[in-house]
Amino acid sequence: MLRVVYAMRSIRHFGYQASVIDVLLRRGAQVHLMIDDAEESPERDAFLPASEVSPASMRFEPFIRRSDRYRKQIRNLRELHSYVGYLRQPNQSAYYRERWKQYMAWHWRQAVRLPLVGKGLASDWVWRRLDHLEARTPSDEAVVTQLKSIKPDVVVVTPTNARFDEEVEYLKAAQQLRIPTVTPVLTWDNLTTKGVFPIVPDLTLVWNAQHFGEAVRVHRIPPQRIATTGAPFFDKWLKYRTAPTPRDVFFKKLGLSPDRPLVTYLGSSSRVAKDETSLVGELFQALQTHGPCHLLVRPHPANIRYLRGLEIPGVVVWPREGSLATKRQAIDDFADSLLHSDGCVGLNTSGMVDAIALDRPCFALLLPQYDRTQTQALHFQYLLNVGAATVVRDAPSCAQALWTTIRGDDQAQPQRRHLLEEMLWPRGLALTAGAWAAQAIWMLAAGVPATEISGRLDVDSPPTPECSDMDFPSLF
Repeated sequence: MLRVVYAMRSIRHFGYQASVIDVLLRRGAQVHLMIDDAEESPERDAFLPASEVSPASMRFEPFIRRSDRYRKQIRNLRELHSYVGYLRQPNQSAYYRERWKQYMAWHWRQAVRLPLVGKGLASDWVWRRLDHLEARTPSDEAVVTQLKSIKPDVVVVTPTNARFDEEVEYLKAAQQLRIPTVTPVLTWDNLTTKGVFPIVPDLTLVWNAQHFGEAVRVHRIPPQRIATTGAPFFDKWLKYRTAPTPRDVFFKKLGLSPDRPLVTYLGSSSRVAKDETSLVGELFQALQTHGPCHLLVRPHPANIRYLRGLEIPGVVVWPREGSLATKRQAIDDFADSLLHSDGCVGLNTSGMVDAIALDRPCFALLLPQYDRTQTQALHFQYLLNVGAATVVRDAPSCAQALWTTIRGDDQAQPQRRHLLEEMLWPRGLALTAGAWAAQAIWMLAAGVPATEISGRLDVDSPPTPECSDMDFPSLF
């Protein structure tokens, strides 16, 4: 039996890898999950497998946080390493660089204020020195002991480059033990708005060509150790594209009239926009000047407080408490919200990619006050450059563009299709991205050199029928 260790930062990240884990389980692997916040999370039991997959095949293991004398030193080193990574990205928004500066130790925050220090930190010599210091720092002995007891064939660690990541210790320990290592890219902006990878894994799994370039340029991953698999997080939408809840049933649940058009506003995180209340009200008023319609507001799950008290007739905030689309009912509800919408609007949120994955017209509302977190953000530039989201500059023009689409003039559909084929499922829709990622992990565990995996994926499809099942009933 193939043994796979999966180390993650948060239980909320499970949905990003669920389709990969599902395929591994169906093919007979045993998956050991180490998740940093799983023990404290009330959501943990919701992710245990259902009856058709043996509970013994997927088990939670204690997540070990480093606690030795190197903990503070290595943490400060990695936060500095990531800040240097931002200094080496002159075309990235200054917002993300300044945000990361706040994560660093106090003495480094003071030092980088000096122009000569900032310039020197961006040098190749400093970059190589930081790599050297990371390599010289020993692995955590407790993590090493845990991996020795499990004896995995491969260790998968993600994301490894967020603030104060703990799971990177599993990557470091696995490499000391000469166990093959994999890091899957977690989200669409993970390579440009987070930190750098402090340790280069044997194999990095990216979504698309854009990610491939970012992995090489920003994270200095050797190209021959990167495999493109598509975006497992969006695999869940493949089964929904033609099967929403009946319109009258869904509208009745929300207390709306199915005879009116529906526009969905996709809320952003507080890092993009703290309070979108006035913008929602302005958009709804502008929409009414063209005809009666409903506005459904879906708060970002990490930014819901400001919308709880929003009370505008014809505007529905749902779900009121926010929801992350990682569990079955939450996924069903989100799919219905998108599929029954005549158009979706947002500032900068991954929900816009969800909408495009379901082929719904999407509108990016670009406003000057959000420039740093919109047009200056590299990942968002990509979405705009391919034209999958229609750019509008204010609420009235957004309302006009929405009504044009509602009346049947949907000019961005070809661009949305392009995004699906290039960004989310570059290997086609016949198999899920999770199937391709699982195949890459399996090959590495079976002894295929990391440098050969990308080429082998180009030639051989993953085995079927296990990998062709797009429903994932065991994990959602």
